[in-house]
Amino acid sequence: MACTGCGANPNVNQIEGFASYDAVQLYGGTNNADSSGILSYVRIEFAGVALSATANSEINGLTFGGVRF
Repeated sequence: MACTGCGANPNVNQIEGFASYDAVQLYGGTNNADSSGILSYVRIEFAGVALSATANSEINGLTFGGVRF
């Protein structure tokens, strides 16, 4: 699926799996100093959820969009 709200910015993309567009699904940008923060001692439990009836559109755990680790 093409990124609906990305415009002409090649550094912005959309999290995969969503059937419809919402601006909170976008990640990336041009600010190299932006910080995604730090996660410590994280426990993910009972995390799987279907996003829509479309095949392979689910979230299983924690989704990182454009995060380098």
